[in-house]
Amino acid sequence: MVILAFYTGLRRGEIFNLEWTDFQIDMGKRDYRVHVNPKSKWGWTPKSNLGRVVGFNPVVWQYLTAMRDSRAERLKKYRERLNELTAWKEDRENGAVPEIVPNVFSDFKQRPSVQRLIDNTRSVIVILERQTESTLAFPGTMGERLTEIPKAFDNTLVALGMKEQPGSSFHALRHSFASHLIMAGVDLPTVKDLMGHADIKTTMRYAHLAPAHRSAAGAKMPTLQPESGRAKEGRNDGANVIDMTGTS
Repeated sequence: MVILAFYTGLRRGEIFNLEWTDFQIDMGKRDYRVHVNPKSKWGWTPKSNLGRVVGFNPVVWQYLTAMRDSRAERLKKYRERLNELTAWKEDRENGAVPEIVPNVFSDFKQRPSVQRLIDNTRSVIVILERQTESTLAFPGTMGERLTEIPKAFDNTLVALGMKEQPGSSFHALRHSFASHLIMAGVDLPTVKDLMGHADIKTTMRYAHLAPAHRSAAGAKMPTLQPESGRAKEGRNDGANVIDMTGTS
């Protein structure tokens, strides 16, 4: 979620609303985009009520698919664990003495109750099934739409000693996205569209980050070489044009 926010500038509510079908991926053309839908079935609309399409770095898709695959792999692992524990418990209840102790017991210093492990495993499976079946890219614990940023984000800030620093919030990732675009020389109208701002005045708050680019703008004009220090008048579509190119 953090990676997606940093590379796309999406608001947290927009991220909470994202479904897997909102991602438009063409690996052959290395074209990665996410569509922000202004009318969501979850009853939430963007702040500006504007939909938009934002392209993003391929590394974001790598993280997203790894997250999705990891969830599916965990579900598979817990289902196998449940089968193993259930079979072992049934053997014991039938008077058999299983020769192989379930591997899950190796995770504990003291062997816990088998039934307790079975119950806990079943609970985890229910959670993972709900999350896997959800159409949301970032579902809540039981597959529902999130309403708050997971505590893991704040815990990370605390671990890094950044919790009390000004600007240390999830929304700061959105500001970082816009700031990096401006410093990379992206024009304000484009940044406005990518950020989903209704008014370019909102985007102008980032303009101060590009003084070097504004200073370099004049350098993009062609070098003028006046002939004998005089400007030659020409005509172009009825307008007076000063020809400063000259000849050597």
